Amino acid sequence: MSAIYVVMPAYNEYYGENICFKEISFEPRKAGNNSINIRKIVKIGWKALGNFKKFKQGMKKSEK
Repeated sequence: MSAIYVVMPAYNEYYGENICFKEISFEPRKAGNNSINIRKIVKIGWKALGNFKKFKQGMKKSEK
């Protein structure tokens, strides 16, 4: 579901729609440890790149 939050602004920007970005901030962590799993982050990144490639190809096909 979170991919739509990235794809929709990219789609709107591509077609020249007006976009208003709002800054979102979070309070600092108060307890616990940050658990960063580099392998998981890299896997998510590769998947996102693949999704963007498919989305771009779909946009090119829809323009023809």
